[in-house]
Amino acid sequence: MRNSIIFLFSILLLGCSSTSDSRTQFKFLDNATLAGQSAEAFSKMKQEIPIAGPRPTQYVQCVADALTPLVSAETFTGEWEVVVFDSEQINAFAMPGGKIGIFTGILAVTETPDQLAAIIGHEIAHVIKEHANERASQKMLAKGASIIGKVLMDLNNVDAGTQNLAMNGIGLLSQYGVLMPYSRLHESEADIAGLELLVQAGYSPYAAVELWQNMDQASAGKTKPPEILSTHPSADTRIKDLKNAIKSAVKKHPVPNKAPNCRM
Repeated sequence: MRNSIIFLFSILLLGCSSTSDSRTQFKFLDNATLAGQSAEAFSKMKQEIPIAGPRPTQYVQCVADALTPLVSAETFTGEWEVVVFDSEQINAFAMPGGKIGIFTGILAVTETPDQLAAIIGHEIAHVIKEHANERASQKMLAKGASIIGKVLMDLNNVDAGTQNLAMNGIGLLSQYGVLMPYSRLHESEADIAGLELLVQAGYSPYAAVELWQNMDQASAGKTKPPEILSTHPSADTRIKDLKNAIKSAVKKHPVPNKAPNCRM
């Protein structure tokens, strides 16, 4: 048991790193492995979900092409693959290894190329910030903590009923005390980093605010959990934070690129 605890703490120490804004991250997974897993998952999606036609595909590719060259070689050096899935889901994602997926449902919410750039920039920012690695590592830690807790209770002859209560408590603590708060943090980080990509590419920073106003309207009437019980910040929080960050983002990129004239 002592060796298991030492091993866990060794992983913690080896997995520590810092983000560009000096936030400590725990990342235990190899980025090449993550990229390989992403490629497999992306390939499976392309087989299972219909691909959109040439017009939306060319439009999304045009906007993405203004953003992906801004990603540092430290994050990814290859050519980004952009696929538009023919689905009413209001969703988009980016994966380690240069994979971007856009669902046609999001195109009904992004009313302008600038707003589409805001969502693509947000998703690319998740890759830049290595959030996928951090999320997977946190889940590994949570699982390891549960295993160690179970072993300790077995060694101390804790009865089954108490063990069940304790394990449920550990699970709830991991979910609501670690995974969800960090998920909200990741979304907030991606909002701000995505905003900077948006500005650098020559798009309007106010498009990020407009995007989340549109997203809020698109979900009107749906039951939403309190922010503290959600994996995402509320639309109001995101809009407020983005408004506060615009001045700084513009100041960082006083001579932005010229955004392309992308049209559906």
